Amino acid sequence: MTKTSIAMRNFALPLLLSCAILPALGQFSTPGTGVHWTMDSLSLYSGGAVLLDIDGYLITDDLIVSETDSVSVLNAGTVVVSPSRIISVFGYIETGGDPGLLITSNSFTNLYGGIRIESGAEAIFRNTEFSYGGGIKCISGNVLFESCNISYQQNIATSGAAIDLFEGSPVIMGCTINNNQGSAISSPGNIQCTPTIIGCTIEGNNTENSNRPQINLGASGTGLAIIQDNIIIGNPEHDQAGGIAVASLFGVPSNVWIQGNTVRDNRYGIALFGNGIIGTIRDNIIIDNNTQGDPILGGSGINLNGSNSSSAVVAGNTISGNLWGVTVQNDFQLDMGNPDITADSEGDNTFSENGNGGVTYAIYNNTPSPIPAVNNCWIADVMSSETEVEEVIFHAPDDASLGLVDYSPFQCGIVSGLDEVEQEMVQIYPNPSSGNVSLSWTIDDRAILLQLFTMDGRLLFSSTQRVNTIDMEGYPSGLYLLKASNSNESHVLRLIKE
Repeated sequence: MTKTSIAMRNFALPLLLSCAILPALGQFSTPGTGVHWTMDSLSLYSGGAVLLDIDGYLITDDLIVSETDSVSVLNAGTVVVSPSRIISVFGYIETGGDPGLLITSNSFTNLYGGIRIESGAEAIFRNTEFSYGGGIKCISGNVLFESCNISYQQNIATSGAAIDLFEGSPVIMGCTINNNQGSAISSPGNIQCTPTIIGCTIEGNNTENSNRPQINLGASGTGLAIIQDNIIIGNPEHDQAGGIAVASLFGVPSNVWIQGNTVRDNRYGIALFGNGIIGTIRDNIIIDNNTQGDPILGGSGINLNGSNSSSAVVAGNTISGNLWGVTVQNDFQLDMGNPDITADSEGDNTFSENGNGGVTYAIYNNTPSPIPAVNNCWIADVMSSETEVEEVIFHAPDDASLGLVDYSPFQCGIVSGLDEVEQEMVQIYPNPSSGNVSLSWTIDDRAILLQLFTMDGRLLFSSTQRVNTIDMEGYPSGLYLLKASNSNESHVLRLIKE
């Protein structure tokens, strides 16, 4: 089929700004005398608000940690919080221990009210599982989540996310966030918040199936929000749930770095929406984000929508199986390989099988501005002609009101040998292979993360060591993605199993 022009609507990415009101229930407040509390001491002096239980502790009333006080909940086993009760922290709280801590409700249907980290407070959550609560509202930015599991949170104490951020620079790393009613993580649209979200598995959130993404960030101001090395998987039954969205709608700019993520099976993959956005979208695997199935309402691997005050660099991404590859709307400024900046401008995005209505769309420029886009592979695993590439790009030749996509020179073809693979970090051979694949490392850094993915984003193998071989014998024939990364760079190589 020939390319057709489809009027593309703005994606609705609501930002959740309401504040919860604490219910009028019984409560216990620590006295605010600078005392450090444990669960044992609270069970002795809280007047029954905290009780020693057979498996740990039971919180029967709202628990308030006052401004100068601190609480450690370490090696406590299980903390059960009674329905509708809330833990509010104005001072300091630390949870975790070995083995890990579970904070949950005593009812799967009548949940506890959630946890609030109030303005000026500090919280460190490590190795902690939060389940069947009202979410974690972080009004303070002095918050760390490390190796936590947050699941089955309802929109009670928060405004739409399992972890609802507000300001500052919170850090969320190595966590699993799944099956929550709203987004996994959100931040407001009119307050500067610069979270770091790294190394997390985020799956099946937005179970209420409203129009919201799993990661829903607002304004970062002059700071930098980082979303890196996460796996973000949608549940196809929740066909309104997007992958990653960053919006700037209230005059506060946003600066975001999105790198090394796997985003699949969502309504859309990655979206930047609004004015004053500076984005970097690099080295991501963006696959099969097509769950809603309506190309007018979504389905982009990457969607960029805003005025010419917004700009993004898109480089090194694998974009496959979406309804659209990259869509650009209004007058958002995009660099997908700019020869005017450097002679070997990055580009290096790879596209395959992004389309709808029987037509393939690697990129749809729905703006009046030109887009530099050299050094990309527009039709993966095929040595394409310029005529073939032109067929998967919608721009000025298709509609004279649109800007031109400058896509030549382009690079395509199956990686088939040692001389053709990435030379900066690792070399692989033989490729194709029917058995063991050898790896030859070109860097000395041993802090390596090596991952092998199927083309639909499933992780098959992971190692933090510089391994020298990968056994492919047990895998079916086909195309695989080998990702090697360290603290400074990330590379994705295509590997063929015969």
